[in-house]
Amino acid sequence: MEERESILISIGSAIACNCVPCYEHYYMKAKQAGLSVTEIDEAVSIGEKVKSGAAVVVRDTVDSIKRGDIPEEDLGKDAPCGCGCN
Repeated sequence: MEERESILISIGSAIACNCVPCYEHYYMKAKQAGLSVTEIDEAVSIGEKVKSGAAVVVRDTVDSIKRGDIPEEDLGKDAPCGCGCN
């Protein structure tokens, strides 16, 4: 993979993960690599789409649990999930 592609992927990932320090780091790398503001903005937009898609899935799960669509005995089977919540 070329450096420019790697930087753009990293920018999108930083946005999807809500990591401002990562975005700032890769923004500077992007500028140093000669990437345009348009290219950076496209990577940001893709990261936003990934983040919003994941948020929809989480919200749907919350709503399913509240409605009782998922049996309580099935809740928590994937724990620990790796995010450090438990």
